[in-house]
Amino acid sequence: MLKIHVKGSLFQTTVSEKFWSFLSVKWHLQIRALLQDWVGSHPSLMLADEPIEVVDKFVCLGSCISPGGLAKDDIPIQIGKARAAFENLRHLWCRRDISFSVKGRVYNAATSNGPCRNEEARSARCQRYLHLCYFIISAAAGFSRLRIFCDDDSLRYPHKSDTITIVGCAFYAYLLPVLTVVILEVLLAVYNRFRLQYRVWKMMAFLMYNFVITFLMAAGVCLMLTTLIKYTLGRPRPHFFDVCKPDVCQTRTGVAASYTCRGTNKDALDDLFKSFVSGHSSLAAVGSTYAVLYLQERLHLTMAPMVRPLIQVVYVSSAAYIAMSRYTDHKHHPWDIIAGVLLGSFIAFVLFLRYLPKMTVIQ
Repeated sequence: MLKIHVKGSLFQTTVSEKFWSFLSVKWHLQIRALLQDWVGSHPSLMLADEPIEVVDKFVCLGSCISPGGLAKDDIPIQIGKARAAFENLRHLWCRRDISFSVKGRVYNAATSNGPCRNEEARSARCQRYLHLCYFIISAAAGFSRLRIFCDDDSLRYPHKSDTITIVGCAFYAYLLPVLTVVILEVLLAVYNRFRLQYRVWKMMAFLMYNFVITFLMAAGVCLMLTTLIKYTLGRPRPHFFDVCKPDVCQTRTGVAASYTCRGTNKDALDDLFKSFVSGHSSLAAVGSTYAVLYLQERLHLTMAPMVRPLIQVVYVSSAAYIAMSRYTDHKHHPWDIIAGVLLGSFIAFVLFLRYLPKMTVIQ
């Protein structure tokens, strides 16, 4: 029920069922009403005991629409023109239009509401739990010795140090999309502020938060699945014989189900059966894929159309370098790397596309 107080009189109108069901969720609301031809009054509007801010003009991406100067049907036309002219800012157009009648006149109310705090809190908790699961699995899980083939030449590569450590890969995978989101959203907000004279800082913070939280969810899912696959499936690394030095393969061929490693490199021995899937590849893929998708969605440069694909190529190439370094370092088999890239890219695609409407629109 929409209650309108005008000069001491109370008028009520029933909001459409669809609109009311949308608002009935426990969200933090910020509502503005666009009043058409409301002459000589200063109404006080309340919706479910929430105050509605009354404005005498409506800013559509730089175009001021005066409610008293336009007919009811002209306002959607003006909004449509502004939306087409500023496609890159379509996330500003989350409006739920309702109409109400007072003393025979029809008035338009364009309402907008702030971010869903409950859902944002759930997303933040979810990404924290996913990362926590990764650390718990890594700390608690153990390996059973896998059987080996003594004449398997794919396990006889020499042991080498990492070209890119797991810490360096994590910095790359996390900082690349996060810094991309932060820098681009700040630049877009500054551009929109000076060009359109529109209050964009709150929208900037909203978008920045949602894009980053969604990426952290994707990274958490990727880490957890990668770790689960490593500990449940597993596979000896290409440098298995050089690190393990099994006591049975010097005098026999074929399958060895029971053996003892005589190697002394404890860290390498603990990591010996984690070849499938490649954690470096999956983590680099989820970070670079998410950053590429984000740029595709948010960066639109009409005057320099090649800037975006150039940045995307750099991102993909850097992730490919990390993945290929795992092969040259003899840490993974080719299919381990391919599976890791596919896993990370798939997770980034699914979560980005799943949460895109909620990330770019204040509902």
